[in-house]
Amino acid sequence: MSNFFSLPKISKGRGFDPEFINEAEMSKDEVIEIAFHMGQLCGRFHQVMKTFDYDVERASAHHNPFQAENTSIFEKKLAYVKDSSMRNQLRNYINVFKEQFLPRLSELRKGFIHGDISDTNIILQEGPKDSGQAGKHWRICGLIDLEDCGYSYIVGELGICTAYVMLRAASVEADPVEASRQTIQGYQTIQSLSAEEKEVLFYVVTSRMAVSYVSASFECFLEPENSVYLFVHAKNIPTVLKALKDYGRDEIDEIWFGGA
Repeated sequence: MSNFFSLPKISKGRGFDPEFINEAEMSKDEVIEIAFHMGQLCGRFHQVMKTFDYDVERASAHHNPFQAENTSIFEKKLAYVKDSSMRNQLRNYINVFKEQFLPRLSELRKGFIHGDISDTNIILQEGPKDSGQAGKHWRICGLIDLEDCGYSYIVGELGICTAYVMLRAASVEADPVEASRQTIQGYQTIQSLSAEEKEVLFYVVTSRMAVSYVSASFECFLEPENSVYLFVHAKNIPTVLKALKDYGRDEIDEIWFGGA
């Protein structure tokens, strides 16, 4: 079972008025279902932000080291990854990202992004089940943690969202590649990706895995007593990277985009 934030009780008298927020246990199938909705959420956010009135210069000035274009920053912290094989693997993903993504920035769309659309930043509400449906039916009813909002690359945000969905799927032994497919398909029901964005998305996802693992390793060095919490996502990264490697880039693209 996996944990997401959920709203166990909604006041009927005055609309949306939860008494408290706790964690909801979810099955493999429920996590895969939520993956599709997370993709839609990401797409809706980008769609709505097209009409949002904001200062582009000010939004661009907001520095978030975890935005895709800042991946290279974490190269200096690779030394904190204890396992040498894992360290070399992550270095390779970062290098490939620098070669395949960074030179194409001028081809990619930018917009106002949330900065961290992940499973830990959504609020879920349990809804009525479809006829014959096993388990629970969830809908996303909120998105929290807006401190990383800024003006950046649209595909970078989708890559971050996809990476976290894959890690959540791996945590319940669901298929992370199927979860990623659902996320990307969900996104494209709201907003289409350009050909250029499709070509670089794989590199964004793998580089985000690398960044998350390196960051968690560095934070564990600083706060070893909090290692369990700090590795809550990162512990599943080797599993997801192996799945991506086993499929290969070309087959992953076929799964995500169907040759389109």
